[in-house]
Amino acid sequence: MELVHIDLCGPIRILSRGGKRYVMVLIDDYSRFTWTLFLTYKDEAFDMFTSFVRKTQKQLGNQHTSIRYDHGTEFENAKFAEFCDEHGIDHNFSAPRTPQQNGVVERNNMTLEYMARAMLLSSKLPHSFWAEAEHDDEAIGLVIKNLNETTAQTEAAHKEGTYDGTMEQMPRAWYERLSKLLLEHDYKRGKIDNTLFLKEKGKDLLAVQIYVDDIIFGATTDKLSKEFAKLMGSEFEISMMSELNLFLGLQIKQSSNGIKIHQQNYVKEFLKRF
Repeated sequence: MELVHIDLCGPIRILSRGGKRYVMVLIDDYSRFTWTLFLTYKDEAFDMFTSFVRKTQKQLGNQHTSIRYDHGTEFENAKFAEFCDEHGIDHNFSAPRTPQQNGVVERNNMTLEYMARAMLLSSKLPHSFWAEAEHDDEAIGLVIKNLNETTAQTEAAHKEGTYDGTMEQMPRAWYERLSKLLLEHDYKRGKIDNTLFLKEKGKDLLAVQIYVDDIIFGATTDKLSKEFAKLMGSEFEISMMSELNLFLGLQIKQSSNGIKIHQQNYVKEFLKRF
């Protein structure tokens, strides 16, 4: 965290579902790790930045040394300069009308924009989901592990002569039964990915991703997550449900600053070989 590149994008013409119009992008120069923070108004930039500094310093145990950004008034002001001086942060500006001097974050902004557009086009979601496509920090990811048939369902399958062990042993029947249940409760199946289901309720969204006998789901409101968990519990036996922190070897860390995906454990095990 010796050097952090910062840029603020917006105002974005289409208001996000969470009421956001601006995106603050922060990139660590060494690792290229990226944070995206969403703002409703431009003058929220100072509070968002100071919160980011305190949280990352506490989490990582490192002192921010230098930050680089353009001459936007949200960064070039007395309050911002005072905070940087107080915390020993060297703040430097790129030359006016020379975005290439802040090229690290400028290029990343384009990448984020293209990725968000691609996801919205492929999913056929409204443009107001742009913040969710760039990892909106309002969604909380949860995982249900080892979803199996209830005893009643197993007995019914025995009578029909279709029982063949757990639902994990017959993925097609498992998928058909689960997808039928979701469609009956107003979920929409993904047009590109048939294992993805979405449910809209007003301005809120619930996304459900099926992987064998596991389910990852997340919503922009806790109420939708609880409704989905209750639905699954009424139809299936759930061996475990918890906040998503590990999936397919990827570690997931969720916080108020967003969702971060990394492979720290893998890297540590790999370095032990040397």
